[in-house]
Amino acid sequence: MSNIGKGATGTILQGAGTGASPNFSTATYPATATGTGTLLRADGTNWSATTSTYPNTNAVSTLLYASSANVMSALATANSAILATNSSGVPSITAASGNWLNTARSAFAASLSGNVTNATGDNTTYTIAFDTEAFDQGNDFATNTFTAPVTGKYMFNYQISLSNLGAAHTSAIVTIAGINTARFQPFVIVSSGGIVTFGGSIFVSLTAAATVTMAVTVSGSTKTVTVVGGTSGTTMSGYLVC
Repeated sequence: MSNIGKGATGTILQGAGTGASPNFSTATYPATATGTGTLLRADGTNWSATTSTYPNTNAVSTLLYASSANVMSALATANSAILATNSSGVPSITAASGNWLNTARSAFAASLSGNVTNATGDNTTYTIAFDTEAFDQGNDFATNTFTAPVTGKYMFNYQISLSNLGAAHTSAIVTIAGINTARFQPFVIVSSGGIVTFGGSIFVSLTAAATVTMAVTVSGSTKTVTVVGGTSGTTMSGYLVC
């Protein structure tokens, strides 16, 4: 066996194969154990201890996550559950047997509180001021405007009730502005007097910060048509689907 010289600080002696003299490694290693829970990690040149620390043991089915800066911890598991985060981004395993509530997802329902007389009838477009909110999860609806919090797919539903329609009033158009181009729903009024109620739904893509409003236009006669308020009158709702 040939005489082996001194290795560089931190290198280790390694076998080089049968009949060959061992050599010192090129990479260096720590001389002493560092902080509890650290691991050796290659940095492209040498081996050094991680700043992050890791648990010594983990229960079956648990997930590792950074519970604080440079501290890896085990996230306890649960049966029939989903991984979710709170408003600060902290993860947890939430039981989800049956239905799962997502109270952070945008959803609203609003109505016109009172009647708006002489709102339309002569081709005037009335933008409906939905001034009473049943709920507004996410605070994305204000008076008559919904503002998309994120880019995604949204569902909108509406019901509009009209009264004081005369025989000369021929048609009405619902305009949902802000959804790409305006969407229309024309229809023919077949009787005068009483209340005419109609509604619909639309499923669309919106970009973040896009705004949506709803308006109604009745034409054919004078501006005498009332938009009927109340929760059974004129309403609008919507929610983020995905």
